[in-house]
Amino acid sequence: MLPSRLKAEEVPVVAGFVFNSMSRDYADFTDAARNHFTPEYKTGFKAKITVVENLIGVKNYWAQMRKITEDLGIKMDAIRPGLKRFDVNLNLAKNNLTISVKDFGLKELRAEVSDGNVEGVLAAFGVLFENINDNRTPLDDKGFTEEQLTELKGIRDSIRTLNNNQDIKTNEKEEAVAQNLDKIEELWEITKEVMDTGKNLYFYSNPERAKDYMITVLKRRVNNERTGKTEEGETAIEKGMLDLNVFFKSDGGAAMGVEYEVVETGDIDLTEEDGDGGLELAVGKYTLKMRMEGYVEQTISFEIKKDETTELTIMMEAVATT
Repeated sequence: MLPSRLKAEEVPVVAGFVFNSMSRDYADFTDAARNHFTPEYKTGFKAKITVVENLIGVKNYWAQMRKITEDLGIKMDAIRPGLKRFDVNLNLAKNNLTISVKDFGLKELRAEVSDGNVEGVLAAFGVLFENINDNRTPLDDKGFTEEQLTELKGIRDSIRTLNNNQDIKTNEKEEAVAQNLDKIEELWEITKEVMDTGKNLYFYSNPERAKDYMITVLKRRVNNERTGKTEEGETAIEKGMLDLNVFFKSDGGAAMGVEYEVVETGDIDLTEEDGDGGLELAVGKYTLKMRMEGYVEQTISFEIKKDETTELTIMMEAVATT
């Protein structure tokens, strides 16, 4: 079963990060379990990553989506100068329009541009062009030209095309993921085994290295990979880790699917099949809420310290029945 914190297409990227960490730490892995972490194991792990990457083409997909997003940003920015120029014609013609200037649709279009809402921008363009068409005579009398209209429609059409391309690429990716979900899940199983081993090896002896095997940190690296950002340019924020181990009080079994929320940040997630959970958080004091239907809700205070892992073991107690 794939973790709730990762999308299926992110698994091979996480697996690549984990493989590189295991390769760096291979001597420690073999010292811990020489007969398990054999050279064949390592070769097989790498082969599974390559197979899944090729099947779903995730890195190529992300590169294409980054390019589309960049182009969309450029086209969205190009809307504002055209609208500013149109403001001149619109305000000069205000006494002869069929509707008031404030109802013409410019405010709504600008708001959608500010929000980065592509669908909203396309819809707002439709309203604007309809109002322009109904008021061409007074607008033309005040200097509005066919070239201005053509320029605005060209931007609108480019945005629509890019938005359609984005949808096509997303559908292609989702289809590839669906067709190869069994191989993705198989890759996740070996990835998780290596992550668990690495985390256990270094949790106390080298907490900083243990982070290389923690899903919360890996998820952040995936986000950077997807957006093309690097951690070097990020603002230096002192951080630490929250690591959860959640069990059922009745039998001591791992509690999967327990919702945990960090109140101060609004972060919400579910524990994995082994009862694990966690987040990377800025240094500070926090409140944790643990919830699951049929079990007593718990509120727990904890503190995150710089470059340290705060480990919480939590027992979920069933609600008493009468």
